[in-house]
Parts: sequence; structure tokens; C-alpha cells
Amino acid sequence: MSFPSDSLVSSTASSIEGASPRPEAREPWLPEPEELPITPWYEEKSSNLKISDIAIIKKKGGTMGKFEVVLPHPDERAHRPPPSFHTFYVNQIEMCLRFPIPRC
Repeated sequence: MSFPSDSLVSSTASSIEGASPRPEAREPWLPEPEELPITPWYEEKSSNLKISDIAIIKKKGGTMGKFEVVLPHPDERAHRPPPSFHTFYVNQIEMCLRFPIPRC
């Protein structure tokens, strides 16, 4: 007795048997050194915050007076914080980053 799905199963099986094997893994492509950019992909900018912004940052960040908030000097960058400091961006505070950071 033949079922309607017999032809579907047969055609699927034959297509699997005829499939080409998986391609071999290759080394990842890396650009040549002369193809790499000379300048970094990001632009280093100094902070544009003012002393008057500290009160707003403390209030929005919920620091409750437990943390010192300082503004970076013109030659300091967020990706290189001073020793014993943590850096963050104001937009992180605006997106609900709060201090102290809650434990999971």
C-alpha cells in the first residue's frame, strides 16, 4: 500500500544523499597590515560637562551622596579612568544606570 507522503520521503532522502559535503573550515581572513587604517576608528573627544552638571548627575544617578562625582580634565578620556575611579557616560545615567549598581 502506498501513502501520499511516500514520494515526499523518497525525494527528501535522495536530495540528502546527493548533497555536497560541508565545506572545510578555513583560516579567518585578516587584512594585510598596509590595509589597516592608520587612525583609530573612533574619535577621541574631551568632555563637555560643566561643574553645574554634577548635581544633575548625582540626582539622576541616585548616588545618595555616597559617591564622589568628578569631571574629567580636558586630556582625560572615559576609556582610561584614573586609578580607583569608574567612568560612565551621561547617556548611561539617562538610560537608568543607578549607583550603587544593584546585584543580580
